[in-house]
Formats: sequence, structure tokens, C-alpha cells
Amino acid sequence: MQLSRLFRGTFIYGLGQFLARLVTFFLLPLYTSYLTPEDYGIFGSLAVLGMMMNGLLTLGFGGSFSRTYWALEKEGEKGALVWTGFLTLLLNALFWNGIAYWLSERLSLLLFGIAGHAWPVFLSFFGISLSATLFPLLSYFRIRERAILSIMLYLSEVIVSIGATLFFVVFKNEGALGLVKGALSAQSWAFFITLCVALRQIPLGLQFKQVQELIQVGYPFILGLFGYFLLQSSSRYILHLYADLKVVGLFCVGLYFARPVELAVSSFNTAWQPFFTSYLHRQEEAKVLFGKVMSYYLMGMGILIVPLFTMAKTFTHYMLHPAYHGTWSIIGLLGISQSLWGVYVISAAPFLFYKKSLWQVAVETVAGLTCVLANFMLIPFLEKEGAAMATFCGFLMVIILSVTVSRRLLKVQYETNRLMKIFGGFAFTAAASFIPVNFGVPYIAFMFFITALYYAFLWKICLNRAEKTALISKMKGLLGIRQNLTMANP
Repeated sequence: MQLSRLFRGTFIYGLGQFLARLVTFFLLPLYTSYLTPEDYGIFGSLAVLGMMMNGLLTLGFGGSFSRTYWALEKEGEKGALVWTGFLTLLLNALFWNGIAYWLSERLSLLLFGIAGHAWPVFLSFFGISLSATLFPLLSYFRIRERAILSIMLYLSEVIVSIGATLFFVVFKNEGALGLVKGALSAQSWAFFITLCVALRQIPLGLQFKQVQELIQVGYPFILGLFGYFLLQSSSRYILHLYADLKVVGLFCVGLYFARPVELAVSSFNTAWQPFFTSYLHRQEEAKVLFGKVMSYYLMGMGILIVPLFTMAKTFTHYMLHPAYHGTWSIIGLLGISQSLWGVYVISAAPFLFYKKSLWQVAVETVAGLTCVLANFMLIPFLEKEGAAMATFCGFLMVIILSVTVSRRLLKVQYETNRLMKIFGGFAFTAAASFIPVNFGVPYIAFMFFITALYYAFLWKICLNRAEKTALISKMKGLLGIRQNLTMANP
């Protein structure tokens, strides 16, 4: 029953994001007809700026807001906390936007070697700051498990993004600047509509005495987000040091194909935060439950990621302009790297239980520095493939460190035997996807076969009978099929 709440939240958030991104995925052939790899390289480099500043723009509230919220008892106090946090982040965003406007030419020189992209740099930063400011409002909806509302807000943002991007990229032919304007249009709409909804649903009030606690608990997470930035974005920046924007653009398109995994991880994380914090005072129960969550998460991610290995060449061949076909080799590795962040989030729960923020920061920072080191070692020889491998090494390191350190606080009972089966089957399938077979119908048929074989392996070997029965029942429920079960007493 406890897991049903987690799965339900993950499913709702995931379904909404999947439907939204499905549309943008099928627009990719259109975008790649109007955008060059260099355009994607510019846009991807601007995304690095957002990753780098996210911690400062949110003041680390991602690690402090929910804990402070649950410490309050009265609804009025909780509402006041939300609006106080929103106002604090809004003032913080105004300050950093002034700095960004002043330094936009220098940032353009730092990212691209020329000052000509100063305006896109500022517009990109401004849009990112709008999104960051909404964090307390969206967190309130998620904590109150208003998943449908959150998804409706998200879908409206995606619709505006698609429309604006089509206008600026296809009709105005503005290239990378069109991508920036499309994103900014969506972020501006999201700010407006979310604020309107929040004013109607969240009790108004201000309580500035809570600001100090939010920042004190959250400031270590600003440094921790620096480690996350290194994991997510250092590969793009270092790749640009050794290769031109075309190669960076191919790498960014590979990340785009891995986006479904990132969205699935984001959906899980959104549902996971209120779920695991509810076990703050039930840690003996959490030891067993969190271990099961890890197994189920990895099986679910395996289902999603395997096609990114086996079908990557087929996707790129039929969906993209020939200039982008070389991205197939990195898609699977980037997908599995994104999925590992969810593994880390599960393993890191004890850090928040015991308020070990600095431990968590240290883990993320060391992993981020490992990613940077791997990038400098691999990119000069392997370019975009080296960047993908370095990203994987960084995410793998964060898991190794987190599991090792967090078990000193809470000994979660991971299902070691089942995890080994999951890893073994996945590794075999991923390796088989790189067998050198000429592209064609036999190749596609072979890849379909090994994909189906992996799914059969998960069903037959990695699930027990009770789990299969429960899964079938859930699937029938989702399909609207009612089945009456009769229980006979022995």
C-alpha cells in the first residue's frame, strides 16, 4: 500500500511529462531541418549557464523547504512559508539578473569566445531565473500531492514552448536565438499562470523568521548543486574546449534523445520526496521498503533505457537529418547516466533524515570532480563518446560514494541477489547493441529480438510470482478491466 502511493505519483507525473515530450520528440525531424548542429551547440552551452546558477537562484531551497514545511503545524504558517520563500527567491532573481545583464558580454566570451551572443545569454539566464522563483509554489502543490494540477501547469508550459519555438525557429528562422526565445516564452507563461493559480489556492501571508532557517539548512545544497552541475554540464563545456560547436551540438542532440529518461527520473524524484520524508520517524520500516524501491526503480529504468542502446541507430537514421546520424553511439550511455541520478536520490535519503547536508554535498562534489577529471582524460581522444563515458563515470561515482557513506546512518536492506541479476541482464543487452552489423532490416530485427529478450528476462527472472500477479492486476486496472477474484478458505 505504501509503494502504491509512490507508484501512483510517479505514474501521474511521468504520464504528463511523457505525453508532452512525445510531441516534441516527433518534432525533432522538423527542428533538425531548420537548425544546424552548431545551433544545438550554442543552445546546449547556454543550458550550462542555467545548471551552474541553479543553486544560487534557488538558495538551496530544494534541500530545506520540505523539511521546514513539515515542521510547521498550522496551514496559515505553511502558506506564509511558501509566499515568504517565493518573495525571497524573486528578490534574489532580480539581483542576479542585474549581474547577468552587466556581465552578459563577458559570459558570451567565456562560453563561445565571442561577445556576439550576449543577448541570448541574458535572455536564457532571465528565463532560468523565472523558473527558479516558482520553486516554493510548485513544491507546495507537490507536497500536497496535487499531481494533476502540477501536470496541467507543466503541459500548458510545454504547449506554449512548442508554439513559440515553431514560430521563432521555423517561421522566423532565428536559429539558436529562436530556441532561446521559445524557451523564454514558455518560462514567462509558466510564471504567470502558476502565480495566478497559487494566489487562489495557497493561504496568503509572510513569515520572515523562517527565511533564516531556510537558508541555513539550504546553503550547503548550493554547493551540492555545484557538484550536480559538474555531473550534468561539465562534459559539454570541456568538449567545447577540444572540439567545435558541431561536435558539441551532436552531443546535445544525444542528450535530447536521452530526455525521456531524464523526465522519468524527474517524475520519480517529484513523487519520491514527499514519500520518503513521511518515513522520517519510521526508519526501521524504511530499511526494507527503500531496498525494494531501489530494485523496482532499476527494473523500470531498464525497460526505458534498453531501447536507447538497441534502437539508437534506427531512431537517428529515420528521424534525423544525415548530419546528426553520428549521435547514435552516445544515446544509450547518456540515458543510463541520467537514470543513475534516481539511484542516488534513493540512496541519499538517510542524509536528510539525519541532517547530514555537508556529507551529501561532499559526495556530490567529489563525484562532480571525478566527472571533470574523466572528461579531461577521455575527450581529447574520443570527443563526444569520451564526454558520454565521462558523464557515466561521474554518475557511477556518486552512487558508490552515497551508498557507502549513507549506510553508516541507515542500513537499507538492498536486494543484492536481484540487483546482480538486473545489472547482468542489462550489461549483456547493452553490449550486444554494439555488435558490428551493417544497418538494414536484419540489423533492426536483431535489435528488436535482443530488446524483447531483455524484457522477458526481467519478467521471468527478476520478478517473483506475487509481484507478477500484482503487476498484472495493476495493468488491468489501468486498462479499465475489472476482474473478480474469489478467495476460498482452506
